[in-house]
Amino acid sequence: MTTTNSKKNHFILRVVLSFSLLAILAYSINLQDLVNLLLGIRPEFILLVLAAQLADRLVNTWRWQVMLRAQGVVLPLWSLFRIQMTTGCLGSFLPSNVGVDVLRMMAIAKCTDRSIQAVAASALDRGLNVGITLIVAAVAGIFAAGRYLPWSVALMLIALCCAFFIVGLAFTRPMFSRLLGPLIRRILGVGLSDKLKTIYQSFLEYGQQPRILALASALTLLILFVRVVIVYLEALALNIHIDFLALALVMPLAWILLMLPISIGGIGLQEGAFFAALRGLGVSGVGAVSISILEHLLSRIVILPGFYFYLRGGLVGARKGEVVHCAANTR
Repeated sequence: MTTTNSKKNHFILRVVLSFSLLAILAYSINLQDLVNLLLGIRPEFILLVLAAQLADRLVNTWRWQVMLRAQGVVLPLWSLFRIQMTTGCLGSFLPSNVGVDVLRMMAIAKCTDRSIQAVAASALDRGLNVGITLIVAAVAGIFAAGRYLPWSVALMLIALCCAFFIVGLAFTRPMFSRLLGPLIRRILGVGLSDKLKTIYQSFLEYGQQPRILALASALTLLILFVRVVIVYLEALALNIHIDFLALALVMPLAWILLMLPISIGGIGLQEGAFFAALRGLGVSGVGAVSISILEHLLSRIVILPGFYFYLRGGLVGARKGEVVHCAANTR
């Protein structure tokens, strides 16, 4: 009962924070100018944004296929794409506490019977997203410092990047397991701690596959590039002109801010992150918030087919006879 109340209170807090951030931003900008900017949208760029959003989903699906295959789980790209769409759709529209990551792991485990490998791939996915974004942010911060970003922000990004990799390196050392293993066993019990140990060992197997890590990292970089293109096209759709290179230098700051788990679906937090990042490029507060609103809207439109897949076959997005079982596909 205590756990349920805690989750409920956490959810309420995130809702309050989301709408508080929106209220602060609404107070800071002219709402009439916001409406006028959104009404002047250029439809030809909207189509390009939707195409780029779809490309982002496809590359992310390919990256997941690569990570799962390294664990001996082989899913066809189309099957995995359906899972990405259904779980992404539910995670985007429902005020759920479990999040997209858990839904995706549940779906992959359901159609492959390989829950351990699904969790390990999800851990790598999260690690790559954070790690590559921090690297890009640190490098971009060096070039943007003094012109688009204060030096203090650039140095903070570099420090965050170094801290993340120091912690990550410690996490992958055998000493980590030896030191924390007994404590985890005492707190969680034998059964759960043994399962966590199995997941941890499965995750460490990626370290023996440098080519997989290199390919997954390259695809993560490609995803970040596509997302810069998306923001650039959204700005053009609103008749806001931004230098593409400058945008590529400041957007990593927004993505770092969006990693904070303090809002519902990024509502409020994304508007604040765009506001902070784009002001240095000369974009007005109204323009930054308009781009963020357009991003929210179009990212949810492109994932709407996930509802169809879900109604057709639940989280895996297919009828029972169409689900590909991959439990036998092991190394």
